[in-house]
Amino acid sequence: VLAGYVGHYDAGFMGAWEVVLDGDDLKVKMSPDGPRLPLIPQSDTQFVFQALGGSVRFVPDATGKATQLILTIVEGDIPVMRK
Repeated sequence: VLAGYVGHYDAGFMGAWEVVLDGDDLKVKMSPDGPRLPLIPQSDTQFVFQALGGSVRFVPDATGKATQLILTIVEGDIPVMRK
């Protein structure tokens, strides 16, 4: 399941993100030289993203590959499209 979320995403004003698999954990790089920030699983698609004080929900297609993620923070839901 997690491998289907790995890839590059366009986070608009927040830049280009890369979701990577680090062992059995998903992590987000918010910049090319930035640290790998952990996503803490809550379900197969929902993760806590402590670095931004919110959560991430992956939206997979029929094959299990994510087409986008939804970042939920205090400002609201922000769709982040896969490149």
